Amino acid sequence: MDNEHEATVDEHVDGLVNEIAQAVAGQLTAGGGTDRASVAASRQGAPMTEADVALAARQIRPVVESAVRSGLEDRFESMASELGSAEAAIDELREQLASVQDAVSEPAPQERADGAGTVSASMRPQSRNERAVGAQLDGRFAGWADFVRSALTMRGHRPDPRLMVVEEAADISASLTGEEMVDGGALVPEEFRAEILELMVSVNDIRSRAFNLQMGSSSLTIPRIRDVSRGSSTLFGGVQTYWLEAGDEIPESEPDFGQVRLVAKALAALTEIQNTLIADSFTTVPGLIARLFATALGWKEERSFLRDNGAGKPLGVTESAAFKTVARDTASDVKAVDIHKMEGALMPGSEMRAVWVIHPTVREKLGALNLGSVQYWQEDLSQRRPMTLNGRPILVSEHCPALNTPGDIMLVDFMYYLIADRQAMSLASSPHPEFRKNATLVRAIERLDAQPWIESALTLADGSTTVSPFVGLATK
Repeated sequence: MDNEHEATVDEHVDGLVNEIAQAVAGQLTAGGGTDRASVAASRQGAPMTEADVALAARQIRPVVESAVRSGLEDRFESMASELGSAEAAIDELREQLASVQDAVSEPAPQERADGAGTVSASMRPQSRNERAVGAQLDGRFAGWADFVRSALTMRGHRPDPRLMVVEEAADISASLTGEEMVDGGALVPEEFRAEILELMVSVNDIRSRAFNLQMGSSSLTIPRIRDVSRGSSTLFGGVQTYWLEAGDEIPESEPDFGQVRLVAKALAALTEIQNTLIADSFTTVPGLIARLFATALGWKEERSFLRDNGAGKPLGVTESAAFKTVARDTASDVKAVDIHKMEGALMPGSEMRAVWVIHPTVREKLGALNLGSVQYWQEDLSQRRPMTLNGRPILVSEHCPALNTPGDIMLVDFMYYLIADRQAMSLASSPHPEFRKNATLVRAIERLDAQPWIESALTLADGSTTVSPFVGLATK
């Protein structure tokens, strides 16, 4: 205890002793002889004087001081215990926060340069995950160029000990047989995979808006609510609701949850690089590889997310049973009435997240949209046309079906689309197939799966209106 606190304790003890002494002195003077006689009798006839009181005060001081200090120690121990509990709670909260930040990365609103305004993604893919299998390699290489050099230039020699081949990385297995460095590939460190993923997001508009998940193994199973109709008392996957009078019993109900199983599928990108470029201008090769593969993989992903059938590939939006189409007003055209019908078929709750996804040929049709005599866009040929429609961003994708085909224009809430990343990418090379051309084949492989979160369109409580987070125009 420091000097300041010691002085405070002494003052407190002195105050208590003085109070006791004054109380005793009061007994000596109050009430006349009767009180004095009783006090004197208690001391076997010896009268009590003021000096006796002062002596008594000195005698009781150690007792009072001991009691005060004991009480303070107990108080300090209690405070220390409470502080320790608070610190433990804070540590626990910090761990929980770290866990949440690893599992879910909520994005900041994303400003778009195309004039679409501010868009909030549901769950943006993380830039880096410390739990990813490649995270154990972080820090081994001076940079991306150092890693690429090791991965591409060690053919036929003992591999760089800093590298890890895919056969050594958890349950990631090579798709081919033979020499590990050629067929299995070197596991890309997580810090570099995250950079490539960021490049992919820049060319893939769907990833930043979809519900992104991390796979800790080659498969991931999550719950899915089988909600087909709200025209009865059964809602949200088997939950039943009732108004009750006093004494009524609640009937039993069992939630009808399905499961979504996502299985990592390999997506490969292959390119040929001249050996003279590798030998003479290697400083340009790593950046070239990152840009080429990120662009190619991002392009292929977007096509799969929109169009693929789920057979060894992701299940795309237009191939899902949840994709709802509405009747087109005019063949090979898009009218204002079509836009209104599509918005009427959108799942309630998706209004603030949904975006338009259109084929490039639909842009011409949107330019002529009108409602009676009112143009949707007032054309100013000196300015770029706003890429919004009824306040929602417009994404132009060559992967949409052609004009007058279901999906040429879609209204989609991608929060209902799941993308699961295995979070492991490998890089490999081989000179053998292109030996005569003096070139090297370079291959990158990522593993992921994707599909809609819901199984089908939903019938609303009116018993006839069907809605979906995935809406398109039918063929006319």
